[in-house]
Amino acid sequence: MSLTPIPTDYLNEDIYKIALASEFLGGVEGPFWRAIRGTGLAYGANIRRLIESGYLSFSIYRGADAQQAWITGKKIISDYVHGDLEIDEISLENSIAAIVNELANAESNSYDAAVNKITDNIFKKRGPNYVSQFLSKLNTYTSKDLIYVMKKFFLPLFSAESSLIFSCVPTTKCDEFSKFLHLQGYEVSVENINASVSLDGESDESDFLEEGSGSEEGETEEVSQTDSETDDSSEDSEGDD
Repeated sequence: MSLTPIPTDYLNEDIYKIALASEFLGGVEGPFWRAIRGTGLAYGANIRRLIESGYLSFSIYRGADAQQAWITGKKIISDYVHGDLEIDEISLENSIAAIVNELANAESNSYDAAVNKITDNIFKKRGPNYVSQFLSKLNTYTSKDLIYVMKKFFLPLFSAESSLIFSCVPTTKCDEFSKFLHLQGYEVSVENINASVSLDGESDESDFLEEGSGSEEGETEEVSQTDSETDDSSEDSEGDD
C-alpha cells in the first residue's frame, strides 16, 4: 500500500475530482483492472481516498508480482498525465454512472437516507445536501480535471519524496522487493512476522514463544518504506503492497 497526503475537507473541489479519477482507474474493466488484474499480476488494485485521515492510497491485493504491479500502476497514471493515454468520454460517463449508482444504493430506503443526512450534516459537517452537491459537481468535470488530479495527487503515490509504502511479502521475496524499493529512492526497514496457524485455524501460540524460528511455513516479512519528510510514521495494511 502506498500513501500520499490529500485535503481533509470533504467540500474541497479536488476531493470530488479525486473520487472520479479513483473510480475511473480502479473500476470494473478500468485501466487497473485490465493491466493488473487482467494480466495476473494481482487479484486486485485499488485507489481509495481516506479523507478524514488525509491520505490517498494505492493498494495491491494478493499480488503474484507486487513489484511489476506497482510499476504498472505507476506507468498507467504517468501515461495519462503525459498524454500517452487518453481518457475517452464513454469511460468518463461510465465512471460517473458507477458513483451515482453507489450513492443511490447507499440511500435505498428511508432509514438509510435519514442516517446519511444526519451523518453528513452533524458528524461530517458537510451539509445535508452533500450527495446532491457531489452529483452536480461530477457532471461538470472533463478529462482535463482528471489529468489535473492525477498529476497533483496520484503520481506522488509513486514518489519516495511524497509517499509511504507498506508491504507484506513472503520471506523468499523480501530481499528482491527491498532492493527494488531502494532503487526507487525509498528508505527500507524490514520486520519479521510469524503468521503460521494451526490446522483448526487458531494461531499456534508456541510460534510466538519460540525464538529463532527461521523460515517456517506461513512466515512473512513486513516491509516499510519511508521518505525523509515522514520519518518513522507507520500504518497497517492488508494485501501484498
